[in-house]
Amino acid sequence: MSDRDEHVGVAPMLPGYQWIRHLRSGGFADVYLCRQEMPSRDVAVKIARLDRGAEAQGDIAREADVMALVSGHPAVVQLYGAGTAQDGRSFLVMEYCPVANIMDQVRQKPMSTDRALSMIIRMCGGAEMLHRVGFVHRDIKPSNIMVNAYGSPVLTDFGVAEHVGTDPRSGRDGFSVMWAPPEQIAGTARIHPTQDVWALGATLWTLLMGRPPFEVPDGDNTARAVAQRAASGRVSRIDRPGVPDAVTAIVRRAMSLDPEERFGSAAALGYALQTVERDMHRPVTEMKLSVVAPTGGPPLALSIPTPALLDSERTRTRRRGFSEGEQASSNEAWSGNSTTNRRGVVDSESKRPAWVIPVLVVVGVLATAALVVAMLTGGGHSVRLGAGEGPSVEATTEQWVDRTACGDARLSATTGGSRSTRAGESRPKR
Repeated sequence: MSDRDEHVGVAPMLPGYQWIRHLRSGGFADVYLCRQEMPSRDVAVKIARLDRGAEAQGDIAREADVMALVSGHPAVVQLYGAGTAQDGRSFLVMEYCPVANIMDQVRQKPMSTDRALSMIIRMCGGAEMLHRVGFVHRDIKPSNIMVNAYGSPVLTDFGVAEHVGTDPRSGRDGFSVMWAPPEQIAGTARIHPTQDVWALGATLWTLLMGRPPFEVPDGDNTARAVAQRAASGRVSRIDRPGVPDAVTAIVRRAMSLDPEERFGSAAALGYALQTVERDMHRPVTEMKLSVVAPTGGPPLALSIPTPALLDSERTRTRRRGFSEGEQASSNEAWSGNSTTNRRGVVDSESKRPAWVIPVLVVVGVLATAALVVAMLTGGGHSVRLGAGEGPSVEATTEQWVDRTACGDARLSATTGGSRSTRAGESRPKR
């Protein structure tokens, strides 16, 4: 296939694929709709732009590696293959999604509450799995969520994904100002999953309101103006019928200025939104998660490097060199999370010390034993059995324990008076 469009670059010549039309363009690549000959199907081919040079070739290759880590996830666009065209450009072959830009739809008509919650819960699952293999997407937004042929939303465009803990000065720094957290815009924090948590919250706000949270209708929406509003931390209430106030509270927490105050993971955000679905008596959306091997990558650092330059509203990259890091792989089958007995909190967020539960158990056992002893011994006083008919038998607390305890166990919990027999009465033989 071969074609040319001076605005988007040169369409690739790939044996076995028939060029149909241009779909979209990004900072360093173009995406085309093609017909694959075998198997016969429509696919999306993303290929590096010739005018971007060798760096674009490396970007495509790195994106393929990142996508391969999570491509089997149902909330991530499927990667079919990758390679190099005859002209030397790297390319990806992905599933074709008929609905390519959610943002265009929600600007015309905001999404229903049920659909928006379900979509973001699914995205939380995909983002969480990306984080577990050691990467952060860094550009989650409505236009990077597509709907595939089966009507399922999928996360796309991993072109600026980076290792967790990377200093933004040393890697590829790219984002979209409308949905990026302030520390990512300013370049004042190492790359961390909580940056994707902010973007997920901002995307949910957008789906429900039909515009980004810091966009002002008919106002100044330049990159700098939006960045200043985002840095203020004032997230407006989601003011529309049918949206519970709990949704606004969850979005505001996800978009906290302090990364430490946000949900600690994408999964925790998903669990909180599942709670809203339960409270609304709606079906709970399944969030696909899987246990993966440790990544061995950088720690989840939130240390602060020097500030970076402000980017534009579109996703662009800032090149400062990049040190390759070890990439982890996922080898577990995807499985759904437990959607029962979840109240929006994950185990990792619990602040209860580990010793509290064992201590409570021991205290409970001792209290129960004391209650039983008190009931059997009349609260520590002598109990006369069979009065008036033959010798009387008394059982003190100490005597009861002697008869029932194992071996050397003795309990000295009675008063001095209860330790001896009454005057004129004999102690029963053991």
